[in-house]
Amino acid sequence: MAITPTTIASAIFSHGLSELKGPQFVQLALGIGNSVMTWIQIPVNFSLSGITNGQAGAGVVNGFFSVPPTTPNTLLALQQTGNNGPKVPTIARAVSLGISTGFSTAQYVGPSVGVSIGNDLSQVSNANVATLIPLLVQSLSSSFGGPGGGSLSSFATGLASGIVGQLSLGRGTGIVTGIPAPIPPVVATGTSPLSKVF
Repeated sequence: MAITPTTIASAIFSHGLSELKGPQFVQLALGIGNSVMTWIQIPVNFSLSGITNGQAGAGVVNGFFSVPPTTPNTLLALQQTGNNGPKVPTIARAVSLGISTGFSTAQYVGPSVGVSIGNDLSQVSNANVATLIPLLVQSLSSSFGGPGGGSLSSFATGLASGIVGQLSLGRGTGIVTGIPAPIPPVVATGTSPLSKVF
């Protein structure tokens, strides 16, 4: 099942619900969910590459993408951009666990070069934090009903750094399907040079 902005927002919300109350937290979770999904759909922002093994030929990789939680790193990213309020550790934990949980149903797809039927192991090859920051600023400004200011910008910068750092640790495991090379089958190693998460 593909992920959606709501998948991510709901996961963030559920991990912070016990300590973060009110409509502002709902808006924060929605803003992050919308931003991350908009950002991740564009391969110049975020993509995977990997190694394929199996029968020689060409095909398509389909797989699942998982992300570990990294609460300490997310907290550090927020603190390094001047976000030191009393709720920042709770927000960092909710975001990190929410990203990990939200991406538990994530999938990826891309071409396989050199292998037509087999397996794929992929990792993040591109994760552009600079392109996520303005999306977070825009989405959070819209969510909170205002243009935002310096504090919103530094908060978005810290969030983007933490989220991108976490997503960069993600791994993909997939299968390759396609048209095999002529018989007899030849065992080959190939690549999956550019896969998109969805």
